Amino acid sequence: MTGGQHVDGELTRGWAVWTEPYEGPANTLHGGFVAAAFDDLMGFAQVASGTAGYTGTLAASSEIDELAWFRYADRPQVPPVDQLLFDDLHAAGQLR
Repeated sequence: MTGGQHVDGELTRGWAVWTEPYEGPANTLHGGFVAAAFDDLMGFAQVASGTAGYTGTLAASSEIDELAWFRYADRPQVPPVDQLLFDDLHAAGQLR
């Protein structure tokens, strides 16, 4: 995928070109990629406006028993695949 986004006066504009690997059914774009692109553009526009915000509130639900914030010291409490992610984030200085 190639694409970009920029601020044009009061407008935030974005564009993208997807190729075959991003297809859903033949000759159609998979909806997950469309949703991700809009999410990225909306986040960019929100930052460009100078008024960052959020669209909801995190809360436990029927699928999620509880919410918790983790630090690198909590690494042993998460599944192995998440431990790999913790390692990468910690090495990049993004998780203390």
